[in-house]
Amino acid sequence: MKNISNFVTAVDKQQLVSFNKNFTYDPNEYYFSEKDQQILQHLFQISKVAEMYDTDTIYWSKSYEEEKQLIIPPTFATELLQLLDVQDASLTVMRDKEALFKYNRIVLETTKPDFTFKLNKDSEAHYILEMEDVQQSIFLESYRLLFLDGTFYALSTEDWQALQPFISFQHITKNEIVQFSEQQLSEVISYVLPSLQKSGELEIDTAIQDRLVKRPLEIEVHVQKVERQHIVDIAYHYGEQSFHPFQIEEQLENQAAIIIRDVEKETHFMQIIENAPLHISSNQLVVDDKEASYYQFYARTVPALSALADVYLDEELETLVEKDVLPTTTLDVSTELNYLSIAFDFKGIDPAEVPDILNAIREHKKYYRLENGHFISLEEERFKQMERILTLIDIRKKDLTTEVHVPLYRGLQIYDTIASTPNENRKFTRSFRHLIEDITAFQEEIFTLPTNIQAELRDYQIVGFEWMKSLAKYQLGGILADDMGLGKTLQTITFLASEIEGAEALDPILIVTPASLLYNWQNEFEKFAPALKVQIIDGNKQNRETIIANLESNAVYLISYPSLRQDITSFQEHTFSSVILDESQAVKNYHTKTSQAVRALHRYQTFALSGTPLENNLDELWTIFQTLMPGFFPSLRKFKLLENDQIARMIRPFLLRRIKQDVLKELPDKIETNLYSELTEEQKVVYLAYLERIQTELAQDDETNRMKLLAGLTRLRQICCDPTLFVDGYQGGSGKLLQLLDTIQTARENGKRMLIFSQFTSMLGIIQSELNKIGMEYFYMDGQTPSKERVNLVNAFNEGGKDIFLISLKAGGTGLNLTGADTVILYDLWWNPAVEEQAASRAHRIGQKKCRTGYKNGRKGYNRREDLRLTEEKTSIDRRHHPARRKTPEYTFRR
Repeated sequence: MKNISNFVTAVDKQQLVSFNKNFTYDPNEYYFSEKDQQILQHLFQISKVAEMYDTDTIYWSKSYEEEKQLIIPPTFATELLQLLDVQDASLTVMRDKEALFKYNRIVLETTKPDFTFKLNKDSEAHYILEMEDVQQSIFLESYRLLFLDGTFYALSTEDWQALQPFISFQHITKNEIVQFSEQQLSEVISYVLPSLQKSGELEIDTAIQDRLVKRPLEIEVHVQKVERQHIVDIAYHYGEQSFHPFQIEEQLENQAAIIIRDVEKETHFMQIIENAPLHISSNQLVVDDKEASYYQFYARTVPALSALADVYLDEELETLVEKDVLPTTTLDVSTELNYLSIAFDFKGIDPAEVPDILNAIREHKKYYRLENGHFISLEEERFKQMERILTLIDIRKKDLTTEVHVPLYRGLQIYDTIASTPNENRKFTRSFRHLIEDITAFQEEIFTLPTNIQAELRDYQIVGFEWMKSLAKYQLGGILADDMGLGKTLQTITFLASEIEGAEALDPILIVTPASLLYNWQNEFEKFAPALKVQIIDGNKQNRETIIANLESNAVYLISYPSLRQDITSFQEHTFSSVILDESQAVKNYHTKTSQAVRALHRYQTFALSGTPLENNLDELWTIFQTLMPGFFPSLRKFKLLENDQIARMIRPFLLRRIKQDVLKELPDKIETNLYSELTEEQKVVYLAYLERIQTELAQDDETNRMKLLAGLTRLRQICCDPTLFVDGYQGGSGKLLQLLDTIQTARENGKRMLIFSQFTSMLGIIQSELNKIGMEYFYMDGQTPSKERVNLVNAFNEGGKDIFLISLKAGGTGLNLTGADTVILYDLWWNPAVEEQAASRAHRIGQKKCRTGYKNGRKGYNRREDLRLTEEKTSIDRRHHPARRKTPEYTFRR
């Protein structure tokens, strides 16, 4: 066959192949058996792989040129041999184009052959080792195949490793007999024969066999200090015979006994010595003269050697590494309940050296050398507890003492870190145990509801009140992150009323809120706690300054974020018992003046209220906690390196979130429906024209592409709402608007009262015009509606006036209790699901008596890919880090 590759390719493609003038293979006349077809298909695959390699490739550099041959790469060899074995193919072994052996069939075995080895003594007083089978074998190393007497052996990794000494031997010599002297006999017996016995049958001459003696190996190591040197002496003892591996010894000729040495144990022992900080000096083994080397040898090498040998040290060297140092950490809460005390102690160590030891632990050092020259190994597990604590509190070197004070919120983090460590390495005082119990099992402590609250709290609201009280007991803060409508305001008012009721003269309380919610808070206080003194800090600057200058104890003050930012200098003259941050996403950006102003307030504890504390990214969570409890998280750079689960565990005691599903029995059900409408023909023309324009602009690939994309998406959304939002003279109508009017009409006929949201105030204007045409009355609210008017509009709607309320999406996203509605319509959708959910939850709040139905208006054919990407990203952030949305480890208290 002139060209194997061309032949198998032609067979695969059912083509003619001419062999000579007398014979041409025609697939229409000839066929191959099923087994032959499998072999040819395998060869075809090999030939295709060969085409991918150039002539420099190791497997086919020659064969690719010599077309009569096809080199089989290792990955294909075993499977091909299996096919050939079944088919009874013949085999010819050639060398330099000359046939050496021919076999009638190919045989493949999956076990190694049984070699026969013979050890004898010849007439010249030499010893000989016969390995005929080894020299006749062909070792195909790349293939892990061995060929012997017409049989291929596919070897396992273990078998192949056992054959390595013989492969190496074959590379060195072609002789079938190895000759060695009497002095070499012991080493051959100990080091070579075990490998031979693993690989086949070993026949030993009787005269040699009778001299073999096997005794247990006992190793002795002596370490002594001679002047400045630490000298190591090693001896292998086999009964009465000893070997010194690092000394030159005279070989005794014609010994009666031949010791079979324990090669495995000697090798293991010597590996430890080779990795040790040792060197040979004047035929002696000596420890390197460096501090780190002395530590490594006595702290690591000596214990490792002791597992295999009897190690004897000079008396002064036995205590070079201190064994009895017991590190202990004691956690206590100060009597003022405002800081955590961490006391460090090392039994038997001078307290003056403790700060330096702590610093070595903080810097993750392997050891510390005491002033007396002894070492303390800091790698042992008993020191890891202190290392974890020092890493957690991130303390500076100059602040390290035997007793360190840190904020109380560190107590739970430290407890979570070291609770599983052995009891002898930690001590929890009674006050510290109470701290952990009060925060992690706050529902077990009884907090009496204030008498001046005129409301009946639901069970979960009582839990929220107890949670706030348990944190405030230790001047700690947190985030009340209940779902919209679950009564965060009522829980907060109850907590503040309790704080005032339980104190004779409580420092003033400050509630910071968006300006639009100031009067809503005032109304809620009048409704639930009319006995409390509540005052809004508003008006011109002079009026605000007057109020701030005369702040009273046992009083609650309300102020907007912008006013606080302007008046922060005046506020810094006062200390507040509690600060409440409503809609706390207002302080989510660390470097804004609003966030800086809030952090500048002097206060004992701070609580944040937010239905969506994680709107965009984790940086916002870091900022909020920096505001509530400065230093709670490490620096932002280190914070970003924390695992999500670690963050969730850290915030769990300080973030309380319940969603409506958690308290479903206490709220009416709500039903959500997605409505889709077709574009009118005129809308489709406008939509496609703008889509083509956007695609053309994006194809330019400049730096403004992202802004163009966002602007273009907004335009497409407006077209879906109603093209008249920005297309002058458009008269083609809107399919979505027509559907909305139909939905309104159906709802009115069924006695429904509805909220209609849109992010575009101009769209609300269009809806207003259409409602005016059909004579339907409505309320209207957008971002320009004054705060006082908002409250009046909400009250009027909830009291039954007019059945339709038009609201801009942003204006309706915060602080509105529209419990008079039972239907919510989101006319256009927003890319942030948190904003949509806030708006949709306006009607699904405490006080709702009916099932609430929600409609989201979508548009068929509208590409919301970018919106959906942003929505999924933000929803993912929320679910990963809210403890209520994912399971995190519960705190357990070990006594």
